[in-house]
Amino acid sequence: MSASERPFIEIDGLKFVDVLSFFVDRQAKIYGPVFYNLAAGYALDFESEKLGEKIPGDVVSFEQAKDYIKRNLGRYPHGYCALLYGLIKAESSLQGGTGTSTRLATSSVAEKERQDDGGVVSAVSLADAMKKCQEGIRNGRFLPDFGYELVSDEQANCTVYNCHCRDACEASVKEKLVRVGGKPWCALLRYAVADLGLTTGEPFEYELQEFGNLNCKGKIFKV
Repeated sequence: MSASERPFIEIDGLKFVDVLSFFVDRQAKIYGPVFYNLAAGYALDFESEKLGEKIPGDVVSFEQAKDYIKRNLGRYPHGYCALLYGLIKAESSLQGGTGTSTRLATSSVAEKERQDDGGVVSAVSLADAMKKCQEGIRNGRFLPDFGYELVSDEQANCTVYNCHCRDACEASVKEKLVRVGGKPWCALLRYAVADLGLTTGEPFEYELQEFGNLNCKGKIFKV
């Protein structure tokens, strides 16, 4: 699909912050209150650098950090990247990379999105599941758009278009914040895998293969 054929999706920054906050809540149920503290600290450091100013001294807790980022979306529109970076670095500091807890939290987010959109509708094939996934992500308006090509009944190659999570991704690449096992993470592909699990009832995994200036490429496959 060419750029001119893709639908324009206006990202809802406030919603993305709320989605990431929900994600952190799920992570904190696994790691305890320390996760809130770490995620807030790392997120505020990131936000401070992007805004070019010190964070006010009364902004300390995770809720305060979330509200501060929301208030400053007009100055740094990609402020949700601060939260994304914060939760990735928090988990990496606790277990050496993102892993099972990220998968479980993402599944919770995907299930909530499906329930808010009328409930989970079962897919009859990978082709059907990928179409439903793409439509759901476009309707959700917090993740980047993507295209896909079916390779088989068990694999699809994906292209993530002009991702607005890039600031968090670039910081993670620079700091070598990766998944457990050393592979790079991708918010869009991780979410897509979780959504496919809901609609097909089968396990899928992903691999980010190219991190580009505009578009990224990866694959989703049945395991």
